[in-house]
Amino acid sequence: MAVDPRSVMAPLTVMGERVWRLALQDKTIRSLSVLVGSTTLAQLLSLLAAPVLTRLYTPSEFGVLAVYGATLSILTGVAALRYDLAITLPRSQRAAASLVILSTAAVLANAVVLGIVLLLDKGILASLGIPTLESYWYFLPLGLCGAGLYSTLSYWAIRQKAFGAIARTQLSRTGASILTQVSLGVAGAGPIGLLSGQLIAQSAGIGTLSRSFLGKEVLRGTSMATILASAKRYIRFPLVSSWGSFLNSAGLYLPAI
Repeated sequence: MAVDPRSVMAPLTVMGERVWRLALQDKTIRSLSVLVGSTTLAQLLSLLAAPVLTRLYTPSEFGVLAVYGATLSILTGVAALRYDLAITLPRSQRAAASLVILSTAAVLANAVVLGIVLLLDKGILASLGIPTLESYWYFLPLGLCGAGLYSTLSYWAIRQKAFGAIARTQLSRTGASILTQVSLGVAGAGPIGLLSGQLIAQSAGIGTLSRSFLGKEVLRGTSMATILASAKRYIRFPLVSSWGSFLNSAGLYLPAI
């Protein structure tokens, strides 16, 4: 006896529609869908901008960008000493806020130290095998600061389930980066145009995400004691996780350098 395929598919279709409606009613799922959609759209914008950028910049200028991106990716993984990864873990909002402050302090301190070292001895880049960046050394501490702060605030936003804010920053970062690179490319800025766009891509959105942290009641409960307690409780992140992250990033990005 032949079975009508429609009689089999009809219940599955109805079930699928019910599951879809339930999913749309869930705020978290809707927010995650927005985040995934914005990330996809940002990648699409970058893809569409590629033919324009390749006509404004030379292969050697893209080489400078590749070396900068690889170097910064290795450094960014340990900019916050991995304390940013711990922000989503504590049950207490006060402990989580203390980790945000701790991560921010670590990022700023590392960026300042890197800037001072490069200012005093730019030749260290050549000794590390990246003389290409000697003329653009100042982008490294600035990029480290921007990328580290954005990562820290992103984890706080994830904890607060502020996926909409993250989605908006994804689009603003990509749009501002492309606009900067195209504008400076038309002006003939050379590698500075690409590096400036990359810097904006790493830093844009910090103000938006910081609004979900600054001014919160939880900040009033934080103190040096709570920050030190959080640093001690999650000490394995800088002592163990940071080394693993650094070695993994180095293995991934050193070939580009």
